[in-house]
Formats: sequence, C-alpha cells, structure tokens
Amino acid sequence: MNDLTQYRNNLPVTTEDLQRFILIGKESLKAQKAKIRAIEKANMALAAKEAALQDTQDIADILLDAEVKLGEMLDDIDKSASQLKGQDFHRGSQGGTAVKTLPEGITKQQSHEAQELFRHGWAVAKAKEEARKEGRIATSRDVLGKIRGSKPPKPKEDIVSDEFKAAYELLLIEIKNAKALKWRTTSKRVALKYVGILKDVITA
Repeated sequence: MNDLTQYRNNLPVTTEDLQRFILIGKESLKAQKAKIRAIEKANMALAAKEAALQDTQDIADILLDAEVKLGEMLDDIDKSASQLKGQDFHRGSQGGTAVKTLPEGITKQQSHEAQELFRHGWAVAKAKEEARKEGRIATSRDVLGKIRGSKPPKPKEDIVSDEFKAAYELLLIEIKNAKALKWRTTSKRVALKYVGILKDVITA
C-alpha cells in the first residue's frame, strides 16, 4: 500500500502543504498506473492486478479528497477577500493594492476546479463509486464532467458577468453593514431610494 493512504483521515491543513501533497499524489498515481501496465504485460495473476488496481483506486480517492479540501480552503479565502473589499468600500477607501485571493502557485483555473469539487460532493462520491464498480480510477476530470453534465445551459436571461456579481456583492455588504449599524450611517429610507433608482434604471 502506498504511503499516501496513511493520510486518508489526516490530510494537510494548509494550502501550501495540500498543494505539495496533491503533486506527490499525482506522481504516485502515475507510478501505480505504470505498475498495472507492467503487470498486464507480464501476464501476471489476476489477483496481482486486482490488488494493484485497488491500491491505485485508494490513492485516487485520497487525491480527490485532498483536492476537495483545497477547494474548501480556497472558497473560504475568496469569502474573506470579499468581506475585506466590502469593508474597504464601507470606509470609503479608494485605490491601493488589490486583495490577493489566490495562494502562490495556484492559478484561477485550478482554484475554480478545486472549488467546484468542494461544492459538488455528490459528484465526487458518485465518481468514486462508479470507478470502483467499473474497475477504473476516479479523477477530478470525471467529477467535473459529471458536474457540467448536471447543469442545463443557462438561458440568456440568467447570464451574469463577473463584474456585475462583484458590484452586487459589494452593494450587498454595504447594505448589511448599514443595517448592522441600525441605519446610523445610511438611513433605510435613502437605501431604499437608491435601490429603487437601480430598479427604475434596469426596467426603463
């Protein structure tokens, strides 16, 4: 059994250590796949291949668990960054250095995919289960495929840009802050007035 399996219930707790763990896991997975191919070429006993496959599936499952955990951490980082931006907006700060939301070494694409795995635990579980039944190895690509397959195409009226979502989140944070301060900094009447103006602009 590969040494990675000892981490099944004790995955690293920092993004840096998780990244390192995932890289090692992927290399271990490659080595296990090579071992299975070697067993097949050597026409070794079926039991040997089944044992190697099970070890490989165990590593693949742990690797997925690590990617899910990384996604959870990155999701928390994104939420914290949004709150900080909202606080800066509330204080009226302008310019300055943008909040860095991604740990070093992680791209936006990697962050998006890891967070997708975290948000769709059902797809991760299903990919693992199907891979075991079919004698395959579950991968993040399998999971992402299931997630995409479960989402119907968005109708045109549901399309929203990242910029619009970001502006909405900032406005929502500002409204919540004003409400938490019992409307001392911005009155409820004025807040409703501006929301009404936005509605009028949209529906005009």
